[in-house]
Amino acid sequence: MTAVTRVMDLLQEGTSCLVAAGVDSPRFDAACLLALALPVEHNQIPLMLHDPVSADQRDRFQQYLQRRCQREPLQYITGKVDFFGRLFACDRRAMVPRPETELLVEAVTTYCQHHCPHAAIADIGTGAGVIAISLATMLPAAPIYATDISDEALKLTAENARLHSAPNRIELLCGPYLDPLAKMGVLAEVEVIVTNPPYVATNLFDDLQPEVRDFEPRPALDGGHQGLDFYAHFLPQCRQLPRLRLLATEIGIGQAGAVTRLVSEHLNPTEIEVCPDLAGISRVVLAYLDQTHT
Repeated sequence: MTAVTRVMDLLQEGTSCLVAAGVDSPRFDAACLLALALPVEHNQIPLMLHDPVSADQRDRFQQYLQRRCQREPLQYITGKVDFFGRLFACDRRAMVPRPETELLVEAVTTYCQHHCPHAAIADIGTGAGVIAISLATMLPAAPIYATDISDEALKLTAENARLHSAPNRIELLCGPYLDPLAKMGVLAEVEVIVTNPPYVATNLFDDLQPEVRDFEPRPALDGGHQGLDFYAHFLPQCRQLPRLRLLATEIGIGQAGAVTRLVSEHLNPTEIEVCPDLAGISRVVLAYLDQTHT
């Protein structure tokens, strides 16, 4: 008589495999993959531990499990990521959005709500579009431009914009740095720049987790020597923005001093603020170019 496979059995099997593969959150990931295979919501798994699983469901789970054991990011397997309480489509066309980036969105939103709710905002290097779409949702009066060097990333952004009913709120532009804004002739309109640029130093790239090193698009992560190459091209262009009042950028660990120095040299802001994340790590630099933020 063939033994019945239960949800509990697959959860235990998956957790053991992911532990052996060196995954950081093996039980959580196993539960997510199991929910995808069944398919049910993740929070239903604890209520289904004694439920039987069909052969097809088990096969799907094992396929997902094999991919995760090879250290493919969980978000690429499930095809979704949570950002600021919203679900976004996520795949290899763009890097996986991180929770730390929510701090960047929160800082820009707070500033604009208090000082310039109608200000045109440009998200440089938008990737999956989570920054631009979150800002469009929280700042309904603000025109949003989102740029990226990757056509494929912009297609993902467009999908996410449709998912969150914001396709007409965001202008998608392909090209590096501020070049697409110049080509469109809108440099004089932009008052707020937000960016999560590549900031991993090239010599550190091979030491990253396999999920990042082997699966995420390298151009979105590799910031060249010291992780600061982006600023050499980007900051001189920012001087072409006559109405710029806020530059907000995410930074890597240990980069606060270098980034604030570069921003000061190129833009001469009235004030620079460095914001820590929940772990106390300096994560966001805010450069104010006006006197109205106090």
